[in-house]
Amino acid sequence: MDGPVIGFIGVGTIGKPMATRLLQSGFRLIVHDVNPVPVADLVRQGAGSASSPRQTAQESQVTILSLPSYREVETVVLGDGGVLQGLTPGKVLIDMTTSLPTVTRRIAPLISGPGAHLLDAPVSGGPGRAAKGELSIMVGGAEEIFQQARPILETMGKHVVYTGGTGCGHICKLVANLIAGVNMAVLAEGLLLGVRAGVDPQVLIQVVSGSSGQSRMCDDRAWRILEGSFEPAAGRVDILYKDLITARTLAEEIRSPIPVGTLVAELYQVARAMGRGEWDLAAIGTVYERMTGILVKDRARAGLGAV
Repeated sequence: MDGPVIGFIGVGTIGKPMATRLLQSGFRLIVHDVNPVPVADLVRQGAGSASSPRQTAQESQVTILSLPSYREVETVVLGDGGVLQGLTPGKVLIDMTTSLPTVTRRIAPLISGPGAHLLDAPVSGGPGRAAKGELSIMVGGAEEIFQQARPILETMGKHVVYTGGTGCGHICKLVANLIAGVNMAVLAEGLLLGVRAGVDPQVLIQVVSGSSGQSRMCDDRAWRILEGSFEPAAGRVDILYKDLITARTLAEEIRSPIPVGTLVAELYQVARAMGRGEWDLAAIGTVYERMTGILVKDRARAGLGAV
């Protein structure tokens, strides 16, 4: 494929299938990660590798970041041997991390210093959707640069939305995950309430799914509570907790109240304290099971609630 050389920094759980998708779509790719294992696998598939973020940026026209948090973004971009040192006029940095918008807006003028451009483009969806190019991507930055980068973004995402100026993509992602986290927690709370009051949990989910309580969390994850199946999947407790804390940091910075989100973050912290950090985020249900003394899966197998 004719097009820019893409540098990809951070080829972990979500970054690797995104990078693989680009590679399989014909893009020329250079990858870097502190973990050599996924790098070696991508190299076997035809990617090049770089020894540092700076080299990655030097050898590519577009550099993509997919990192754990805004702290890693700051280090990778601004640190010694960082991306900033490898940027030249016309190059584009796309930060696909779920990051803090104020950090994004602080980095943006530093990126524009050498004549480069920054897009913030966090994603929603897990490794499976990433492998199929079906992620949702919300993009902030200059619209002209977004249009230039669109073919790259649409290779990885089925729903690519331009959200506004710098930082708007990261704001949208934090809001989306705040709502998702609260939805998951209240789903678990309601489910345990209904089961303890005597309703068959499978019937309860059927009713909720077809009524005003319906949500994507209900559609995608209620079955995990019913089956007691919380093995790591697209979204883990640790990751959602991190995103809720980042949303709370943003709220504190702009003095916007999020009392429900703050409370729910503490519930996820309880799940982490119970050793559930690496479990699917539906494991918030085990917090309520601990408090009520009820295992929903046992009631589901029995086909009844528990008064």
